[in-house]
Amino acid sequence: EDMKKVGLVLLIIFSFFILSCKTKALTIESKNAVLYNLDSGEILYEKNKNEQVSIASLTKIMTTIVAIENIDDINKKVTLTPDMFTNLVKEQASVAGFQIGEVVTYKDLLYGAILPSGADATKALAISLTGSEDNFVKLMNKKAKKLKLKNTLFQNTSGLDTYNQYSSVNDVAKTLMYALKNKTFKKIYTSKRYKTSNGRLKLTSTFSDYLEKLDIDLDYIKGAKTGFTDDAGYCLSTIASKDKMNFLLVLANAPVKSNHNIPLHIFDTKKVYDYYFDKYGYHNLVDKNDLLISLNVVDAKEDTYPVYAKQDISTFYDNSFDEDNVKIVYDGINVIDKDISKGDHLGTLNILYGNKIVDTLDIFMNKDIHFNKEELSKTPLVLTFLILMTVLLIFGFFKLLYPKEKGIFHKSNF
Repeated sequence: EDMKKVGLVLLIIFSFFILSCKTKALTIESKNAVLYNLDSGEILYEKNKNEQVSIASLTKIMTTIVAIENIDDINKKVTLTPDMFTNLVKEQASVAGFQIGEVVTYKDLLYGAILPSGADATKALAISLTGSEDNFVKLMNKKAKKLKLKNTLFQNTSGLDTYNQYSSVNDVAKTLMYALKNKTFKKIYTSKRYKTSNGRLKLTSTFSDYLEKLDIDLDYIKGAKTGFTDDAGYCLSTIASKDKMNFLLVLANAPVKSNHNIPLHIFDTKKVYDYYFDKYGYHNLVDKNDLLISLNVVDAKEDTYPVYAKQDISTFYDNSFDEDNVKIVYDGINVIDKDISKGDHLGTLNILYGNKIVDTLDIFMNKDIHFNKEELSKTPLVLTFLILMTVLLIFGFFKLLYPKEKGIFHKSNF
């Protein structure tokens, strides 16, 4: 009995050891994080992803997409009024550099909201489109509800710390994935620089500024939005692409201190991406034109009906991928006969890696097969001809057997 208890304790300790080894494979300083595979929608890495936290200027992702969806013409001109700048200095908000009385376009304001993270731009968008920031915030919360963001509530358009304004890194990721489907938003989010329509301002991405100052090359990052407040710490959302892999990462609550002179949200982002780009990849389960299955055919010139892969079929997996674990499971008609016609559904083919179904293919008959019996019985004319020929052959056969049999026309009767 004591030995069993000791064994159980050792098993528990061993399990915790294995679990801790796995979690230590990738550790970051940010308190909240979520990494998505953009191709599959799968979450690859998470850390307190649903915790309600301050997200600072990552709020402007929602502000910008809601604005875009409420603008008829992004080139329409807007005159900036004093109420669009109220309390910005007092709140120490980051600004793009717009001025009271300046005439700009909605496009200028949209770029101003994302690239330099301008609270002047978000407030101008809100007031010019809905009459007040409060009215615009109602649209933001309505959109959050529509996107089923359960851990999000907005009180302002800029992300400045205020009572009862919160979100989660997972909600930010969902918002960003939704927003990136909009071509205008995606172009803005993936831009590094922009010159306003009146030529006065040259706007630069705050993320690009970080990289230039730190002399870091993260060329696989294709778009980014930064954020910082005392409550939120350093925040960062990014999308990255390399070796056919496409990721989306959102971090929040990175400590304010720095590590090796690199702000920790930048350091964490590099660490996460380098880990997954190095240790993961797309591995082919099936190559284009590979023979998937071969079905038997009866009563035809062809003995088999081969089914080939029309394209590569791959899976996202770490570098321990072993092609011996690939399985092809077919469920359907195994023998093709004259009752099967071109276009008929033959069955389904599951491509598995281990026990996970990676892809399911519907298999159809994609060509005509000439069956032996088919040509003989297809038309009544052919059948009639065959019967007639058979009768003539039988008649000829009897003539050969009895050539001198007397009949009514035999000449000995005349």
